[in-house]
Amino acid sequence: RCVIEPPCFRPSRTLARRIRRNEFEIRIDTDFAGVIDACSHRGDAVDTWITRDMIDAYLRLHDLGIAHSLEAYRGDTLAGGLYGIAIGPLFFGESMFHRETDASKVAFAALIKLMLAAGSPMVDCQVSNPHLLSLGAIEIPRQQFQRVLNEHIDKPGLDWADLRGFFDLTNG
Repeated sequence: RCVIEPPCFRPSRTLARRIRRNEFEIRIDTDFAGVIDACSHRGDAVDTWITRDMIDAYLRLHDLGIAHSLEAYRGDTLAGGLYGIAIGPLFFGESMFHRETDASKVAFAALIKLMLAAGSPMVDCQVSNPHLLSLGAIEIPRQQFQRVLNEHIDKPGLDWADLRGFFDLTNG
């Protein structure tokens, strides 16, 4: 499994500069449906692994307070974001998208900041790629992944309902 341990997150200089400049406004759970829809229409692909049935299931999980999105906005325009599942102090990322350069990375940086504050030992990125590795992600054996799950899955996590709305990535 590909995971990132929040203290090990390493933004590039360009990304760190974007974060410091507040180029994007970060919001949490304000347009979950828009994020998952955008993730399902990435690139020129007609068919995607995010099917209508999956979207409907994730929308139900979002209504139950299990699935969440972090969105990067420029003004009132959704520029990028990500969604996934939160269980206890763990987050299982599903997909991300961007309409503007680095918008999804800024949303990811906000997620990492939240998970660090929650004492999360890891964010599950699922599949390794050069982009995630450049941010500090690592591959861990299945046995280690299961050990972390068993140790943390029943611990309290973030109160996502209290986080809904705006999130200041530069402070705190």
